[in-house]
Amino acid sequence: MALQRKSPKGMYLRVAKGKLRQKIKEPTATSELRIEEKDGVTHNILEEVFESLTGKVVSVRLYDGSFGEQWIVTIADGPDNYNVTMPVNSRYSSSFMERLPGIDFEKPILIVPYDFESKEGKRNSGVTIYQPAVQDKENKVPSYFRKYDDEGNFLRWKHKHPEPKQDASKAEFKIYLIERDEFYKTFIMENIAPNISKNNPVDNADNKEFEGEVKTDSIPKSGTQQPEPEVNDDLPF
Repeated sequence: MALQRKSPKGMYLRVAKGKLRQKIKEPTATSELRIEEKDGVTHNILEEVFESLTGKVVSVRLYDGSFGEQWIVTIADGPDNYNVTMPVNSRYSSSFMERLPGIDFEKPILIVPYDFESKEGKRNSGVTIYQPAVQDKENKVPSYFRKYDDEGNFLRWKHKHPEPKQDASKAEFKIYLIERDEFYKTFIMENIAPNISKNNPVDNADNKEFEGEVKTDSIPKSGTQQPEPEVNDDLPF
């Protein structure tokens, strides 16, 4: 079983607040009510909440809907498919796409979203990928685009990844984040997604259902929020 509780085939899961979240219509014994404020409007969102997901990545695609561009990563566990959605301009998607090219797509992975505050008061959020699919520091999939020295210190970007200016202004840094997100879109869709789909045909024709998920969950439009890039994977596990 991929999730911590039994779940139906073809489930859409949104990554938000450091968890995997499934929007539902009726409360259950395990559901949670989350309240969001957006543009002065209160949204009551009823969800099932999951800590992690295990399975093989069988599809990666982009979907541009009413509420901005989204990554949809389909993870299969036996006959069950789980469609994990992340806004293109989010910390969750950037950390995931930074590591995606480095996994073995013939083997399962474990994904664990996180969102916590460091001792220095800095917010850390993203998605950790483990392979083998066991939650252990030794199994963390490293960044495919960063080069480190033997002590683990960052040296430089590789594979033509965009580089931010060290003295970049706030406006320049926002431009860099947009360039980074566009780089991931191009790199993943040209080099990674075709090879996955070729070996794992998945029916991706249910975007109407996904659009309903996005509207209810009030995901911001692309470009309205540009988070800082995740540099430090300093997780407490």
